[in-house]
Amino acid sequence: MKRCLVVQGLTAGLATGAGCRGGGGCHRSRRWFGLVLVVGLVLGVLPVAPVGVEGKSQERIELEFVEGQSTSAVEGVLEEGGAQRVRVAASVSAAAPADVDVYVTVAASGSTASAGDYALDRTSMTVKIRAGREVGYSPVLTVTPVDDTRVEGDETIVFAGSTSAARYQAIDDVSLDIVDDDDSIVLSLDKPGVLEWDGDQTVMVTAAFAGATESDLTSVSDVVVSVAGGSG
Repeated sequence: MKRCLVVQGLTAGLATGAGCRGGGGCHRSRRWFGLVLVVGLVLGVLPVAPVGVEGKSQERIELEFVEGQSTSAVEGVLEEGGAQRVRVAASVSAAAPADVDVYVTVAASGSTASAGDYALDRTSMTVKIRAGREVGYSPVLTVTPVDDTRVEGDETIVFAGSTSAARYQAIDDVSLDIVDDDDSIVLSLDKPGVLEWDGDQTVMVTAAFAGATESDLTSVSDVVVSVAGGSG
């Protein structure tokens, strides 16, 4: 009598019976055993992507500023623009919309602006991305820059985003610029110097806006520059 090993319990329904019934049964059992062994080895070496608590690969949430009453993106506000209204848009991949409501907290976290250069009507907001949607919007944020006369260059307000949803990666910061409208004035002389023994001499002083061309100048009033000479 032939004897063979029947593997039981590795897969349901693949090997049945306690022994061989004829010559064909042994061969079928060996083939099923080989198949199960190969599948087990392959599954043991396949790479597995990092997953969150919900069992899915972590995805990204992107933040950007948009206009207060539309979805048009904005990068900054004008220093001379007074109170200006913006919102924060939080979006997920179009290929993987939120499967449950996702809440994103956006809070002011820093600035390159000097103290007192702007005011915010709120420093923290919550964005809700509804289940099945790809984007959500914060309440309106009112930014009021102080229109001073200091030449400061553009300044930046930084906002940090966070969410407790384990499906998503850490969120990158988003920033809003305050565009400075103040031009610097450069003085120049028409002579590099004067001779001590030549008596009284005339020197012309020229005042110009630094880096500006005639088409850039939109002032509707005269600009007066006072120049005082020193003694020495």
